[in-house]
Parts: sequence; structure tokens; C-alpha cells
Amino acid sequence: MITITIVAEKGGVAKTTTAQALIEELRNKGYKVLGIDLDQQGNLSYSFDMQKAPLGICEALESKATFKKAIYKDFLRASEEEAFSELNKKPLKALAEALESVKALYDFCIIDTPPKLDITLAKALVSANYVIIPTRGEAFSVKGVEKTLETVEAIKEEINPALEVAGLLLTFYNSKSSLNTQIRELLEKKAQRHNTRVFKATIRRSIAIGKAQALQEPLNNYLKEAKAVADYKDFVKELLRVIKKGA
Repeated sequence: MITITIVAEKGGVAKTTTAQALIEELRNKGYKVLGIDLDQQGNLSYSFDMQKAPLGICEALESKATFKKAIYKDFLRASEEEAFSELNKKPLKALAEALESVKALYDFCIIDTPPKLDITLAKALVSANYVIIPTRGEAFSVKGVEKTLETVEAIKEEINPALEVAGLLLTFYNSKSSLNTQIRELLEKKAQRHNTRVFKATIRRSIAIGKAQALQEPLNNYLKEAKAVADYKDFVKELLRVIKKGA
């Protein structure tokens, strides 16, 4: 099982949308995918209509047996906010060790994380093989990317030497915008310094995706309306090539 964590230490960059699109498209390609919502806001759980699943991720980590039982329709929803304080008390490798118990059942595990540097995010990074960093083509986002890359490198050096940044994904992207183009060039330089890449695929702004999420419907239901859905398909194809090359 390949575990991919979606990370952005800044909100509003389509982090959760990227997690949702990745889960959906990998499943469409025939892969067995476990989705995990580690973000207290629970937006990924809402998008997949999983709020009423019997157990959340924090309860699932009570034991290996509980972890398996808590998985509902190949998904582990976010727990209630107060439960995350208990999660924070668990060892950094708690999630990684729990995932070992189900790795034979899935091809991929996709983890959505909170948009901030905290112990929950650290647990997700310790569990991951790859990190994807969504970012907008804006100056403040570039600053956030640098901080995120430093966080990932610290986890890699101290705890998880197998961790790799699969790449930076530009979202809300307008190829005709000179600012977006300039930011992409800056990000490519940063990515090169950190031994990673900016994905060639970019994600355009889409109102239809927000509509799909509000109605808790698959993004593909809005394929004709949302060019961004086609963009995500291109991104997943590129990601699979990156992973295959790195394997």
C-alpha cells in the first residue's frame, strides 16, 4: 500500500478537493483506496457523506482491531473535535503502525490533513510514502510552501527516511495570468532546491466542484461543467508516472 498525504499549511488552496479528486480517480482506475480524514473540520468526510460512519479516525486508533473495524466503505471519517486532543497524546507512529494492519487490503491510502503545523499533521507525515503540496499561484502561498517543505524534510530526516515529496500542485491556476506564471517559475526553483517538482498538470478554478461537494456527489458527475475535473484526471496520470518512476 502506498500512502499519500495531502499537506498545505495554508487554507484555501484546494487541499481537501485534491484529496477527494485523488481518491475518486484512483478508484475509477480500479485501485483499492482507503481515504482518511485527519482534518478536524471534517470537510473530506462531508464530501463523501461519511459523517454518520460509526467510528472516526481517533476512535479507530484505540487498537489495531478497532482500526480495521472502524473502516466504513473504505473510509475513516474525521472524529469530533474534542477527540483530537486524545489523538495528540498518542505516539507519533500510532497511525503508521495502525496502517500496517491493513496494508495488504489496499493499493493506496490518501490522507487529508489540517491546514496547520501540529501533531496531527506530523502523525500523517510519519505514516506517508509521498506528500502532495497544493498551492495557489500567489505570493503568500509561496511562503507557505517553503515552510511545508521544511517541515517535511525535518520529518524525513528525524523519523521517516522513506518520505518523499511527490510534487507541488498549482490550483486555482490561470495560465494566462502573468502573476501565476511568475509564481510557477519561483516554485519550480524552490522545488528543484528541495529535490522535487512542480506538477505539469495544473488545476483551474471551478464553481461546479464546489457545487458537487455541497451536494455530496462525486466530482465526475460534473465532468462536463468542470474543466478542473479533467485537470485532476491529468494530475493523477502524472502522479502515477512519478510514483512508478520512484518505485
